[in-house]
Amino acid sequence: MIMLIFSACRSNAELSMERGEYFYNVDRLEEATLEYNKVINHYSDDNNLNDEDMKILANAHHNLAVIWFKRGYKSEDNTIILHLFTKVN
Repeated sequence: MIMLIFSACRSNAELSMERGEYFYNVDRLEEATLEYNKVINHYSDDNNLNDEDMKILANAHHNLAVIWFKRGYKSEDNTIILHLFTKVN
């Protein structure tokens, strides 16, 4: 019951960030990518972010970049590697 109340106080972006970190840690990179994209889309139109929101958004971008790098690095296919690196630009 206490966990339910505690988790209800966090924003959707914070919860998506936590889910993304969980999926990343269990090597479910596709689900982690979806969660990090949810965080980024949550803040996409907000120009007045507080410090905590900026940290969450920056962390989501960083973690997504790490996933893209890991996917490209694990791949033997140069087309996939090139595609992932052009997504960053």
